[in-house]
This record gives sequence, structure tokens and C-alpha cells, in this order.
Amino acid sequence: MKGNSSVLKRVLSGSAASWTNIIINIIVQLALVPLFLNYWGAETYGLWLLFLSVWGVYLIFYNSFQLYVGFDAIKIAKDKKQLNKVMSSTASIALLLSLSLIAFTYLLKVTNSAKYLSLDSEMAKTLYTLLFVYSTAWLFSGAIHVTFEKWLTPFGYAPYVLWLNTARIFFRNFVAVICVMNGLDIINTVVFTAGVDILIYCFSAIFVRKFMKSNGLGFTSNWSLRLGWRYLYNSLYLFVKYILDACRNIGLRLILAPVLSVTEIALFATLRTPSNIVMQGTNSIAYAMQPELMASIRDKEVNKVFVFNTLLWFIMATLIVPFVYILQLIMPDFYEFWTLGKFEFDSQVFALFSLVVLTYTVCSPLEAIVKGNNLVKEQAMISFISVVLLMIFIVMFGTRLGVMGVAISLLLVELVVLAIYSFIGFSWLKKAGFTLPLRSFITALLCLFVTAVNFYLITTATSPRYSLYIIGISVSLFMGFLFWQLYPFSVKHQVVTLVKSKIKR
Repeated sequence: MKGNSSVLKRVLSGSAASWTNIIINIIVQLALVPLFLNYWGAETYGLWLLFLSVWGVYLIFYNSFQLYVGFDAIKIAKDKKQLNKVMSSTASIALLLSLSLIAFTYLLKVTNSAKYLSLDSEMAKTLYTLLFVYSTAWLFSGAIHVTFEKWLTPFGYAPYVLWLNTARIFFRNFVAVICVMNGLDIINTVVFTAGVDILIYCFSAIFVRKFMKSNGLGFTSNWSLRLGWRYLYNSLYLFVKYILDACRNIGLRLILAPVLSVTEIALFATLRTPSNIVMQGTNSIAYAMQPELMASIRDKEVNKVFVFNTLLWFIMATLIVPFVYILQLIMPDFYEFWTLGKFEFDSQVFALFSLVVLTYTVCSPLEAIVKGNNLVKEQAMISFISVVLLMIFIVMFGTRLGVMGVAISLLLVELVVLAIYSFIGFSWLKKAGFTLPLRSFITALLCLFVTAVNFYLITTATSPRYSLYIIGISVSLFMGFLFWQLYPFSVKHQVVTLVKSKIKR
């Protein structure tokens, strides 16, 4: 009982950290834009956004490597001697990758690659300086600390890592605001924000050292550079996957340019923003559960694997779907206020974007199986297929139906991705000897289908039909009850007991 209580606390804490991160990002997007534009002007603010985008691309290779290492660390966590060897070996690669960021920045400067971004010589010079500052700061802060984070994740410290990143993002943006309001230019602002990263990581290192010592973790002389290179090589498929995912986002914008007008692109972006926030919430829950799911698979805990495989579907039926219905109801009036009446709300397009999120939610538990077991070739293949299909569907539907066609394309791609991840995920579970959550999966699909049909009825009605909203939410909650009924009695008893104990407190 105590162990299950600890697991629940970790999942809730991790989800809370992720949601806090989401809220901070929303505030940053809404509040800091006018502030930065007022003090810096459009050109400098545009350079700031470009720098953040390029830095995100910089870290794709590094993050792909660390994700692969992190999931493997969960698998071998029982053998601490082997874990220490692997993490010591991969730490050296992490340092080399961080050094390569500095070298790559120098290469960009020598080849004057910024000219392809249509920057003048002064702005290009500034961009190189910003990248050099952050690359150097990363070498002395995040490079090794991220390795420590992956080292500790198998032992229940994932929420700590999430809260640390949330604190880092908050203080980085807070310091950036202080710098801008005090008249500092973009270079000095980046220097100070990089300094904040270093300070936070140094402060965290005190606790990390304590955590590692208490769990018998630490560097070993038995490390192998060859082993580290092997992990790097195996993670290349993940690198390809995330590059393809980035291309899907960038490629979407490139394809939309000739397909949609500028106004339609703005309509597309504003209609999709609420569903993107819901998707971030889904990701926060899935990310918090991922380490617990993989630990349960490693320990062959059949009941826990079943619960973590189906928990997100239960949350979808009881929380996410009702919330999406409420959004569908209130968005027409809110959208007009939010966009200052510049755009006309399209309820059908908004409903399609909501269905994209729900389809993604159904897919997430099975995707977690594929990701957590480092089935990297399969992930790269799925990303490639999704990019190709998205481009084909947008050309087919977007040219004829505009924003509606783009929304249909996104939904079709998500359904294909769901089908592939389902096949691979269930195949792996069957091969590993775990019970397949087929009834729960069918219930989740049924919930998705019923919601889609109801959205069609709602969006084609000539006037608001509140009865359809009530019926839709009621059916979704009933689906949640069906999920609950499928859980083992022991699990339900433990959850009820835990909730009662919390209420009594």
C-alpha cells in the first residue's frame, strides 16, 4: 500500500510540475510579447525568438541521446554496478556532444551560415555570440547535470527533475524581464539568463550528490568510451525521429503558405491554440507516468502495467473529454473577444482539432510502450510515414477545403499513427507476456468515436443544443466508469483506501 501511495504521489507531483511549466509558458507567450516589443522593438525581439528556435534545434541531437540513455537506465536500474558503468560511460559522450555545440557554432560563423536566415552582418554576428554564450554555459551546467537526472530517474526522482526544470524556466524568464526592463541589450540579457541556468544547476548539484550517495550511485573507473559511443550510435534513430517531427511542424508551415492565405494561416493558428494547450496537459500526465510504467514492466508487475497502460484513457474519459466539450461550448464567445473580432470562429475546425488531441491521447499509452523500450527504428519509421502522409493529405484536402482541409489532414495522420503504434505496442506486450488491455483500448476507441459523432451533431446544428453537450459528457463519464470496472479489485481497493485517507486528513 505504501509503495502504491508513493507511486501515486510521484505521478501527481510530476503532473503538477508539468502543468506549472505549461502555465508559465502561456503567461510568457501572452504577457512578455508586448513587454519585449516595447523595450526592444520588433527586430530585436524577432532575433530573440530566432535564437531560441536555433538553440532548440541545437539540442535535438543531445536530447535524443539522453532520452535513449534514460530509458535504458530504467531497464538496468536493478544492477547498480552496470548502471554506474553505463552512466559513467555516457557522461563522457555528453561532454563531447556539448563541446561539439561550441565547435558547431564556430563552424556556422566561419561559413557565414546565418545568411540563409536573411540576417544582415550585425544581426548574424549577434546570433553567433548568443549561441556561443549558451553553448559555453550548457557545457558547465546542463551537459553533465542531465546525465545525473537520467541516473536518478529510475529511483523515483523524476518529479524532482520536472520541478527543477520548471524552476529554471521561471527564473530564466524572470531574469530576462528584469534585464529588459533595465535597458540591457539582447547579448547581456542572454548572458544573465545563462548565468541563472548555471546557478540553478550548481544549487541542484548539492541535492543530486545527496540523492546519488543515498542510492549507491556514482562514477566508476570501469567506464568505457566504446560503450558510450554504442549508446550514441543506437540513439541516432531517435535523432532522425525528432528531426522528422521538427520537419513535420516546419513543413506544415511551408506547405500552408501556398495552400492558405495569410488570414487563413492566422485563423488556423488561433483555432489550434486551445487544443495545443490540452495536448500539453495530456503530455504532462503521460510524461509523469512514463518512468513508473517502465519500472513496472522491468519488475514484471502485471497489475501496475495494466493500470499505467489504461490510466490515461480513464483520465481522458473522466476529465479531458468533458473539458473539451466545455471548450466547444464557450469558445465561440471567448474566441471573438480573444481575437478582437478579427476572425470568425469555425466550430467544425475547432472540433476537428479537439479530435486530433483525443486521438493523440488514445495513442499515448501505446506510444509510451514503444518509446520506453527504446524501439527507435520503429519510432523513426512512424515519424517518416507521418511526415509523408501529412504533406500528401494537405495537398489533397487543404487546396480544396482550406483550413478545414488542413484540420482533416492532421486528424487522418493522427489516426494512422494511432494504428501503427497500437500494432507495435500490443505486439511487444504480447511478446513480453503481459495482459493485453484490449477491452480498455476498445472502450477508449468507442469513447473517441462517440465524441466524434456528437461533435458532428453539435457543429451542424443551426442553434446550440445543450442536450447534446449533456449527453456527450454523460456518455464520456460512463465510459470512465467502464474503465474503472476493468481495473483489478486489489487496485480499486487500494485507490479507494488512499483517497479516503486523504479526505480524512
